[in-house]
Amino acid sequence: MSFLSKARYIEQNTPPDSPVRHHVTTIERLAEHLAGGLRLEMTQGRPVVGQDEGEALCIEGVRLVARVPDADCLLVSFIHPAAFEAARAATLWLVGRRPLTLEARLVDNAIGVPATGLWFAGWALVVPGAEEIWT
Repeated sequence: MSFLSKARYIEQNTPPDSPVRHHVTTIERLAEHLAGGLRLEMTQGRPVVGQDEGEALCIEGVRLVARVPDADCLLVSFIHPAAFEAARAATLWLVGRRPLTLEARLVDNAIGVPATGLWFAGWALVVPGAEEIWT
């Protein structure tokens, strides 16, 4: 049973005045946003690691980002082929060994993006549109 299915089951089997119902609604809204994948937001992009000025780049449809121990790379996995292809074209990252996975080079915790020639020192995974859920 999926996370969303469990939330709907709880909603259907709890009294209307139960405080749990609010949390179930939040879970349902969050699950809707997660259906399209996460967003990898990269900031502080600069031509050389350690320079000051910066740009930003967002990659949509991300399933997972994992740092490879003892290697200078991140594995970025995508939720569907279209997101994978769009990210590959935008970044020119190497294709990983697993399906729908790209390898991003990492130096001093900065992500390299060959397509732009920039290194992004700030990066985070976010749920697109989640800000509206918590307000």
